[in-house]
Amino acid sequence: MSEGEIIDGTAGEWDRHLKFEAIEGTEVILALFRVHKILLDRIDRTLRPFELTFARYELLTLPSFTRTGGLSVGALGERLQVHATSISSAVDRLEADALVVRVPSNIDRRMVTVQITPTGRQVGEEATNALNERVFSKLSLSPEQHSRLWSVLRDFRANSGDFAVVVDRHFPRARRRGTSRLADGKHGAAV
Repeated sequence: MSEGEIIDGTAGEWDRHLKFEAIEGTEVILALFRVHKILLDRIDRTLRPFELTFARYELLTLPSFTRTGGLSVGALGERLQVHATSISSAVDRLEADALVVRVPSNIDRRMVTVQITPTGRQVGEEATNALNERVFSKLSLSPEQHSRLWSVLRDFRANSGDFAVVVDRHFPRARRRGTSRLADGKHGAAV
């Protein structure tokens, strides 16, 4: 019996033991957990040759989105919605691999900017190409299914307070991509 069949069978067991109203939520949550595992396994296999986890990949690529090629530890934590202590540990590992460097801020001596190195930029680009080829473009969804699923998940996140949707009518692509304001009022991107 496959894991999918086990999960489907488990939903029936849950149905016998939970209130009927709860089974639909249970089925959705079990399916989301399984999808999460499937996607994370694909991502991990793809990033393994680069000696990156997805968390390290995100941390590595975020500074490359800026004009300066760097972000403060606080900004990285804010964008990834992770505590700065966790960011510092991950930066230590990326720095040990010569993928990023810490640079003291010219503005505030207490602040440090995490800068991507040329090697880090190259590894990030190669990892992104591999993820695009092997994971992101291989979701086995039709364009209509992708659009529906993305919309449902985006609505769930917004309704759960993950972010508040702010649509800019001047940027139609932002409407689809989810230009947003995080629950704490700071700007971010819904992904």
